[in-house]
Amino acid sequence: MDLTRTAVRALAAACALTLALAACGGDAEDSAEVVEDSDRTTEATDETTASTEGADDESTTTAADEASTTEADEPDETEGDPDAVALAQRVNLTLDDFDETWTEDPAPADDGSPTINDCFVETDIEAVTVGKAETGTFADEVSAEAVQLVTMQTVVLDAPETAEAIVAEFSGDAFATCATDVMRNSFGEGGNASLALRPDEPAWTEESTGLVGDITIPNGDSSYDGVVDVHIFRTAQVVSFTATVDVSVGIEALLGQIYATVAERHATEVG
Repeated sequence: MDLTRTAVRALAAACALTLALAACGGDAEDSAEVVEDSDRTTEATDETTASTEGADDESTTTAADEASTTEADEPDETEGDPDAVALAQRVNLTLDDFDETWTEDPAPADDGSPTINDCFVETDIEAVTVGKAETGTFADEVSAEAVQLVTMQTVVLDAPETAEAIVAEFSGDAFATCATDVMRNSFGEGGNASLALRPDEPAWTEESTGLVGDITIPNGDSSYDGVVDVHIFRTAQVVSFTATVDVSVGIEALLGQIYATVAERHATEVG
């Protein structure tokens, strides 16, 4: 198991509104390997069948397989009113906001795994969302034992009052407890998380605050220790969430860069 795949588990559990980014736990990864083997066997069988049924059938099968693969690998990362989606996209981080050593992978499709989104119980966020857009997973693999991961989602809600209510719920004690439980459960045996509210003083936008804490990510017979930050930023009816995982690099400089960039986008794009 490589460190980046392991750390993505933490990012999956940390994302407030984004889709789950990866299956959690060793069994899921083992299952993924089995599926890959099965896919290879199926492809080999298809090739044999195609060779006996003719070139036209082979072309048709290949095109269908490619279309299916494209849909699975590149899920839709936007939803809602086109103008609201465009605004959310302009606010979100891009790969150009990071150093040249960073990469970006598409956000995987929702696999039903729990996320911190489940901790929002006072507001039906989907019902009040006008438009939303999320980034892929930004990663900087500094070494075999050191990595940083970032993802972001921006949602445009139906009213500033709705956005204020979401920030208020995020800032409550119950939310921090729930978020900690989600992360612990996602890691499975040998994993741990401890999140606490760390308010921004002063706020980077009209309102902003974060949940920050230490995490232990199991890796077979060993584990990785890291830091996770889940942050919320609000300007008017626009709310942005960032999730950052750091393993053995140092998170403060990166967080300062992210906060400043998000605040600038909110100021220029939302007002």
